[in-house]
Amino acid sequence: MSKGGFKKQPTIWPTGSFIFTAIFKFLTGLIVLGITGFFIFHLRKDHYQIPWQFSALAALGVVTITNVVATTVFFCCRALNPIAVMIIDTIFSLLWAFSAGAIGKGMGRNTIRGCGIWKTTQGMAVCHLFKTVFAFTVLGWFAMVCSIIIASGVRRRASSHKYQPANPTSLNQTTAYAPQSGIGQTAAPYGQGGTYKSQDM
Repeated sequence: MSKGGFKKQPTIWPTGSFIFTAIFKFLTGLIVLGITGFFIFHLRKDHYQIPWQFSALAALGVVTITNVVATTVFFCCRALNPIAVMIIDTIFSLLWAFSAGAIGKGMGRNTIRGCGIWKTTQGMAVCHLFKTVFAFTVLGWFAMVCSIIIASGVRRRASSHKYQPANPTSLNQTTAYAPQSGIGQTAAPYGQGGTYKSQDM
């Protein structure tokens, strides 16, 4: 141990890929949370019913941001477990995929139609926001898949660098290295404990 405290172990995570993916996940969660929060605020203000898709996406954005912050802290502390990341991000990827399907179904054909069919400026703005939240929901799923792939690679790399025990045959010593026995005494193989009783000739 150094005088300044415990020495950090080198990380097996690819720093550039991890940071890029973390920023990617953070931005998708933040944008989805911002747009759905905007819709929820105005719908509640005008006393409209809030679609459950918006509430689910807003909650998913919050937990995604929280997950990114937590994993980044563990990454900086050299304590990020790739198996835990794979499990958590698999769950998140399923949630993002389900949310993308739900919002796409709610939008219907407006997902692929142009926003020009909306005659008013406000309607076109709402249409663009819908398309944006759908696109970033898909990107949120893609970001989780990328994170799973990186964690899987780290897991394989960690397994290949595990300590390999020495060849057991190299530890076997022959009686040639053991002290020579006297009359009436059996030579004890080197490396074995205990006392050997002398045998009568």
